[in-house]
Amino acid sequence: MEEANRRACNLILKRNIGRGSNTLDLHSLYAHEAVEAMQGFIETQQKMCILITGQGRHSMNGAKVRPAVVNYLKNHKFNLSDGDASQVKVYLHSERNAPRDVS
Repeated sequence: MEEANRRACNLILKRNIGRGSNTLDLHSLYAHEAVEAMQGFIETQQKMCILITGQGRHSMNGAKVRPAVVNYLKNHKFNLSDGDASQVKVYLHSERNAPRDVS
């Protein structure tokens, strides 16, 4: 089962090909998979990146990915802001005027 989940995760992440190089679509992943993918992606970014988390409309008991992503980013002192209810903008390195909080 774990191998099947890993293959599914890789297929889901492949849909990012063709998106902007600073955008990562995480929805449809399990929360732990999204955080792991986000960690590697953020390391490749220079100034700002956009993480598409989805709103959790298709999750039982509400959103899972967005809270996990936001929690990780806050715990690791990243500057972030809402793009809208389905995405988070993360400001890296020299983005001094970036907002600092997201709900």
